[in-house]
Amino acid sequence: MQNFDKINIEHEGDSEANLLITASNKKVKPATIIKFASLAICILFFFPLFTVSCSDYTISFTGFDATFGKAVNVLGSSERVDGNFASIFLLIIPLAIFLAFQFKKIQQALQGKIFYTAAGLSIIGIAAMNIFKGAVRERAQSEMLHPEFTATFNIMIFLYIIVVAIAAASAYLLKKNRH
Repeated sequence: MQNFDKINIEHEGDSEANLLITASNKKVKPATIIKFASLAICILFFFPLFTVSCSDYTISFTGFDATFGKAVNVLGSSERVDGNFASIFLLIIPLAIFLAFQFKKIQQALQGKIFYTAAGLSIIGIAAMNIFKGAVRERAQSEMLHPEFTATFNIMIFLYIIVVAIAAASAYLLKKNRH
């Protein structure tokens, strides 16, 4: 069983993003986990997020398809399914988090609030995912289709939750360490 009675908090350099937490002789850099999770969300945007079924056909849509549209062939006819450009936020939000932790100039501009920023953007990301899900359902149902959301979609939400938890815990530990 892990003993977290002794948690050591260090800064490597001048940025909060260089926070290093040592607990039970295991070193964890929250910024690295947040960067990895946000980059993974960006990559998952290009994987199928949902499918719709029409007759014997199942059509998959990625975040890119949902944003810019997609040509589909069903029963010998080709049809263009328009995208919704607002879906681009499913890519922009995690990209902003990744870039905030990647570049020192952005970290300096945030003036020590990088973990609060990551948590806030992740909460907005979760909200955007839920708005997206509602919009997909509404549009599919208006065309008498039933969308199925993929594991990729759920993994993206799970990664956002991880970012919120780690960013909030890091912000708390930094604040506690300063007092």
